Amino acid sequence: MDVVKLGFDKTAILRPGLIVGGREKTRFGEQIGHWAEKGVRTLFGGWATEGWAQPAWWIARAAGRAVVEPDVWEREGVQGVRREGPKKVWSMPQGEIVRLAKEAGEKL
Repeated sequence: MDVVKLGFDKTAILRPGLIVGGREKTRFGEQIGHWAEKGVRTLFGGWATEGWAQPAWWIARAAGRAVVEPDVWEREGVQGVRREGPKKVWSMPQGEIVRLAKEAGEKL
């Protein structure tokens, strides 16, 4: 990955699912996904969509915590953290984004 080659001590690469929330312009396929997410969330609640669709503010919260709270990289069970020499790279999957957002008290 070209970002990793820049040589930062820590690099967090966020890999969310469908990003939900207000946007200026949405592509047709994304719009269908947004409608589906909204319908499922309305019928069953937010827990039913968090595994495949995350609000933009959850993703931002996870990115912010990865930057300002370095201890989140060291916890038991954190997925996707790997070492490349003295440097660390965190390829943060959807589950980690949801976990960090929920720990920060975010609700869908």
